[in-house]
Amino acid sequence: MVWLVVLIGLGATHARGDYRDLRTAFEQYQPPSHLFHLPTEAPPETPAQNDAFEAEKQRLLDLQTRWQEELRDLSAPTAFYHPDSRTLEDLTGAQADTAAAQAAVSQPFSQAVPEVLALLRSPAVKAAEHRVRAALEKYSQVSAVDDILRRYSAFAEGAMTGVGAMRGHGGGRGQFPFPGVLALKGQVVTQDVMAAREQLETARRDAVTAARKTHWRQWFLHQVLSITERTIGLLRELEQVSSTRYEAGRTSFQDVIKVQVQRELLDERLVTLREQLRNAHVETRQILHLPPDTPIGLPQVNLAGADIPDLPSLYDMAVAGRQELSVLRARIGKMDAMIEMAETMLLPAFDLGLSTYKDQAIRQVGTQAGQPTFATRTDAAAGAGQPKKPWFGFADAYLREMRQKRQAMQEELNRLQDATVALVRNKWFVLDRAKREKRLYQNTLVQLSEAALEVSTSGYESDRVAFADVIASYTLWLDANLALADKRSAYGISLAELEQAVGQSFTQRRKE
Repeated sequence: MVWLVVLIGLGATHARGDYRDLRTAFEQYQPPSHLFHLPTEAPPETPAQNDAFEAEKQRLLDLQTRWQEELRDLSAPTAFYHPDSRTLEDLTGAQADTAAAQAAVSQPFSQAVPEVLALLRSPAVKAAEHRVRAALEKYSQVSAVDDILRRYSAFAEGAMTGVGAMRGHGGGRGQFPFPGVLALKGQVVTQDVMAAREQLETARRDAVTAARKTHWRQWFLHQVLSITERTIGLLRELEQVSSTRYEAGRTSFQDVIKVQVQRELLDERLVTLREQLRNAHVETRQILHLPPDTPIGLPQVNLAGADIPDLPSLYDMAVAGRQELSVLRARIGKMDAMIEMAETMLLPAFDLGLSTYKDQAIRQVGTQAGQPTFATRTDAAAGAGQPKKPWFGFADAYLREMRQKRQAMQEELNRLQDATVALVRNKWFVLDRAKREKRLYQNTLVQLSEAALEVSTSGYESDRVAFADVIASYTLWLDANLALADKRSAYGISLAELEQAVGQSFTQRRKE
């Protein structure tokens, strides 16, 4: 018994000695020197995880800046109308200065003046410009939610990271294998901006076309007034001749009465023409956003026409450049980007998700790990043999709906292209007819009516022509000159409508 106690004591003493030695060795331990060796060269820098995200953000901001610069540039290659640089420079101040705009149209002015003022002052154009700027603001909204979530993840979600350095919102699982979701959002916004930009060009096209047509109508009314006043003067001379002949007993009183009736009718027509001209002035003030009391001067036109391509070329130009078709193409592009973005969020991923971590504020490694760092089974979220995403069928129905809507938009584009071709053909026919009729009256009928008027007037004075023939020659001369003015105006208006249908202005020839 005594020996047993002695042996236990010796064992305890030996154990205390071993523990003391172990403790001393632990406290005096020094790691190997190579662990403290500093490398002579810095390790290669690895790109940050959000470099692609920041680069895409910068690209979208650059797009926004480029669109803003193009919005202020009226000489873009795709623009409907390219104003003369000198005229544009002279009228730039009239964009905000109403007095300058009034001064530009109060004196005789060319067609370029209302065209440029329509671009600068039309309320419809300004409203479309604001809609483009509103669409541009979407660029800054594309990454706003991601930026907020990244800041929340970095500063507020938790102090502990998953694996490695704090990477912010999303992690590998949110960014692989579709790192281009932000780019797709940018494409959606870009297509929105393109549609708004084409709608702006549509507003500019319609404003310029309205200014051109009103300009030609005013010119026509001035021509009608001038021709009518000249005809009234000729009738007054004829009235004096007929009165002299009646006093001499060489004609009847009915001839005097007929001349007076024709003159009175033309005097009344002058009143109507002046009121129509005032109505045309109101239209000009409306298009150019001018006060109601703005005086409108004498419009000047270019009677030489324009260089118009052949009909097949017009079809190609209209299908490629008409603004309504470009708007629909932009909307189709937006739909394509939305479908692709929906596919990235709804369709199964390219991988099984076994190697992508989740950035969650819990301990994922060590003895206190709440859950594995990454999935270890493909059926972790569902039973064995069941789909990973049981609601995939519901989302797939949404994608099918989107694809059918996109196909409907494509068919609508085809319909509009066919309608555009038909519209161009009809407008070209009207222009061609006005051109032929203008040439006929200008080169033949007006000269013949003037010759008939001179012959009948001199013959009536010498009793060789009946009074009825004299009145008929006056009426023919009046109708021929009015028709010539009408055909010239119709040519200018139909040219403007053809340019509107094609979506592009043609090169004007020099004045005749």
